Amino acid sequence: MILSNLTKEKIMDVRDYYDRRNWFVDMNFMNELLTIIQKDDGFKDSFQYELIENKKDGPAYVYHGIIYFNMNLLIKYIEKMVKDWFSKYSQKDISKYYNFMASLVVLHESSHVWQQNGLEKYSEINRLNSDITRSRVLHLKKLKDIINFIRLQINIIKTNNHDYFERQANIDALRELIDMYQGYSFLDFIELQHIYNLSFKAKRESIVHDTLRSYFLEYNYNCEGIPQDLLFEVGLPTDKKYSDSIYDAIDKYNNNELSYERVIERIKKY
Repeated sequence: MILSNLTKEKIMDVRDYYDRRNWFVDMNFMNELLTIIQKDDGFKDSFQYELIENKKDGPAYVYHGIIYFNMNLLIKYIEKMVKDWFSKYSQKDISKYYNFMASLVVLHESSHVWQQNGLEKYSEINRLNSDITRSRVLHLKKLKDIINFIRLQINIIKTNNHDYFERQANIDALRELIDMYQGYSFLDFIELQHIYNLSFKAKRESIVHDTLRSYFLEYNYNCEGIPQDLLFEVGLPTDKKYSDSIYDAIDKYNNNELSYERVIERIKKY
């Protein structure tokens, strides 16, 4: 998922309006951001969302290509994440942290819409996303063996954010937010989170292989012609020399030997 510059500018206008007044995320803030993204050309009129209020479902999720935001749970989730992530930052900017977290959730779920609605430029990535989406919905209906059911749940819990689709949604959201938060006092934190998600390593041939295995699916995708940086972001197999170069750059970043910008340059180099 890549948002247009116009979309990002409009999101920043809404954010700045709230930040200048020290206003916290509310229903209007969410509606403004979502309406802006809905008009982004990349979504090709396929972006749909609903703001709901109940205590049964999670704070935000995508089902059949539609985002659902459970506002009661979402605000509680944001409160917890701000407390966990920004306790060492100046508390005079606390409204900015809330609005950032809301924007992160919105963009993360928007990336899932991108995945589920098959909006990627490359058909094999769309086919992969379709296979996984369909498997997540149908697998539980097909599994009659209780042992297989338990194994599936354990695999899902183990992989969690290391699933390629969750990792990619984080990478998409954080990449876009880094553009929008230039000059902010906590930009270093956003960059750190971006690098952290890029740093995940596969147990097997790729992160996609790991995810497919957790859903008992086989890898059968032809990635010829897809740029290396996109393959890396999605978690598909890349040239070993390329991936080793990226992980080396990330290690140097973690050791304060390389800047965030240089790591990104390394990713885009090939």
